[in-house]
Amino acid sequence: MRPDLSPAWSRLQQHRERLASAPLDLDATRLELQQIEAAGLTLDFARQGLDEAAVEALAALAEAADLRSAIAAMYSGLHVNQSEDRPALHTALRCSSTATLQVDGEDVRATITAERAQLARMVHSLDRAAEDATAPLDVVILGIGGSQLGPELVCQALAPVGDPRYTLHFVANVDPHALDRVLPRVDPGRCRFVVVSKTFATMETRTNAEAALAWLEQSKAVPRQAALERFIAITARPAEARAFGVAEPQILTFRDWVGGRYSLWSSVGLPIALQVGLNGFNRLLAGAEAMDRHFREAPWEANLPALAGLLGIWQINLLGRRSHAIVPYSERLSLLPAWLQQLDMESNGKSVTADGEACALATGPVIWGSCGTSGQHAYFQHLHQSTLVTPVDLILPLLPMLGEDLERQDLLVANCLAQAEAFATGLDPEATRQALATCGLDAATLARQLPHRSFSGRRPVNLIVMDRLLPETLGALLAFYEHRTYTQAVIWGINPFDQWGVELGKQIAGSLVTALRASTDDLTGTGSVATWVARYRNLR
Repeated sequence: MRPDLSPAWSRLQQHRERLASAPLDLDATRLELQQIEAAGLTLDFARQGLDEAAVEALAALAEAADLRSAIAAMYSGLHVNQSEDRPALHTALRCSSTATLQVDGEDVRATITAERAQLARMVHSLDRAAEDATAPLDVVILGIGGSQLGPELVCQALAPVGDPRYTLHFVANVDPHALDRVLPRVDPGRCRFVVVSKTFATMETRTNAEAALAWLEQSKAVPRQAALERFIAITARPAEARAFGVAEPQILTFRDWVGGRYSLWSSVGLPIALQVGLNGFNRLLAGAEAMDRHFREAPWEANLPALAGLLGIWQINLLGRRSHAIVPYSERLSLLPAWLQQLDMESNGKSVTADGEACALATGPVIWGSCGTSGQHAYFQHLHQSTLVTPVDLILPLLPMLGEDLERQDLLVANCLAQAEAFATGLDPEATRQALATCGLDAATLARQLPHRSFSGRRPVNLIVMDRLLPETLGALLAFYEHRTYTQAVIWGINPFDQWGVELGKQIAGSLVTALRASTDDLTGTGSVATWVARYRNLR
C-alpha cells in the first residue's frame, strides 16, 4: 500500500497543519520525553517541532508499512534486494548468536566464522611482519566506495587508540595524483598493498592496483610475481584475484550478500582490525549489534533509527525538505558525512519502487555536511536564515577519547549546544530590537538592521550524543544510520540495496576508455561526448 494513501498519512497531514503555527515547546518535561537512548547513543529530537500526537502518527505510519516484518525479513535472509534477487545480511556479520542461520542452502554462521578466521590469520601474519620491521609497516588500501569510505572513516575515528606499528594509506580515486602523492611516503621494503573490490573488476581499483604493482616492481627491481607477494586481495570473487596474481593465502573473501556500503563489518574491515586490533574490531561489531537488537525490538516511539527515519519522512514528504546536513562535532568523525552520502544516497536515491512502479513520493534527500565548528564559518548562515530549510543532525561526543585538552573540548561542546538552541529558538524581532537598543544605535539604523539580524528559528535539528567516541559507540552510530536508511526505504517501498545508476555510468566509462585510447577516427558516444573524446585524443 502506498504510504500516502494510508489513514496514518492523513493523520500526519492534519498534524502538519496544526503544528505549522504552533510555538516551539521546549518545556523541560517535553524535552525529556523526546530524548531516547540505546546502545550508548542518545537521540534528542525535541527541536523537530513535533508533539506526542504527531510522534504517535509517525509510529502508525511504520505499522501501516509493516516495518516490523521488513526488519525480520532482512535479518532472516529473505531476498530483500529484489532486483538482484539476493539477501542483505550485513547484520549477520556482527551477530554474536550461535543459532543456525540457513539462507538459500548456505550455513551463513559457518561462512562468517570461516571468513573471520581468515581475517584473524591475516592480522596475525601482518602483526608478525610489523614486529620485525624497524619502522611502521606501510599498508596501502586500494578501494573505492564502500571498500574505502567505511574502513577509512573508522580508522580515522579510532586513530587515537591505533596500533603504532602500522601506517595506513587509503587511495580511492583513479586520478593519478591520488596514488602518486601516497607512494613517496611508502617504503617499498616494508609495505603491503590491500586491493579491495567485491568483483575484483572495479575499473578504478584495478587500475590503481596495476600502477602500484608497477611502482613496486620498479622500486624493488623485482619481477611481477615477487612484487605480488606484497599484495592482499579482499573480494567476493577470489578467482579474479587469483587471475590477477594474488596467492591463495593472501586472499580474504566475503559473500555477495554483503553490499559494498555495508562491507566494513566483513573482511573489508581488515584495515580496522590492523588499526585497533581484533579486540577493537570486535568491540565495533558489538556496538553495531546492540543497535541491531534495539532496532528489531524497541517500540517505534522509542526506537532510535526507526524514529530518526520517520522524522526524515516528516521533513521530506510532509514539509518538502530536500536535503539533510550532517555535522559531527568531532574532527575524528570528519569522514562521516561522506560515508553517509554513499549509504543514504546510493541506497535511497531511487525513482521506482521495488515492484517497478514510479515512486509516488520524493525519496532520498541530498546528504551533505562537514565538521563543526568549521561548518559554522561556512554554511551555517544558510542553515539559520535561508529560505530553504534544511534539517540538521548534530553529532556530539561529550568527552574526548583520551586525555585531550578539556578546555578546548568545553568550547566545542558549548558551540554544538549553542547551535542546537539557536536553530530552534532563533531571535524574534522584539528580542533583536532590545539587543540592538543596548548598543546605542539610533532609530533609523536600528530599523535598518532589524530584519537582517532577526532569526525565525524553528530549524529542525536532531542532536545525537554519546559520552565518548569509542569502538562500541562508533559501531552503534554507523548501524543507527544504516537502519534509519532502511526505515525510509521501507516506507517509500524502494529497494535500498541496488545501485543501477552507478552501474550504467561504469558501463559507459568502459566503452569511452577504449575510444580515448583508440588511434582510429571512430568516436563513441553522443555528439557532445564525441567532441570531447576527439579533443582529449588531440591533446593526449
